[in-house]
Amino acid sequence: MSALNFLTARFVQGDVHAVSAVVVRALVDECGVRRPLRPLDADAMALRLSEDLRLDSLDQVLLAVAIEDELKVEISDGALAEARTIGDLIATACAALSSRQKEVA
Repeated sequence: MSALNFLTARFVQGDVHAVSAVVVRALVDECGVRRPLRPLDADAMALRLSEDLRLDSLDQVLLAVAIEDELKVEISDGALAEARTIGDLIATACAALSSRQKEVA
């Protein structure tokens, strides 16, 4: 199952699109990624944060903080450490958003 299919099967599609846009915007604004990225593009979802995008640990923390601020969620250090690709990071953010929505309901 592709990362995109997994995400849309697991989370509300509107949430996935919104979270994907937040992640891409944070990669560009906070981490200076200049590679053309489109939200939910299969090739972009597979890009590895460290190897392909050359994000170091500080970049990844800044990225997580930007996502947390935008979505009003908390991403644990463990979940951040496990996120290897853009798709993983989107899934992590979607899971955090889903948890927050359940707490509010």
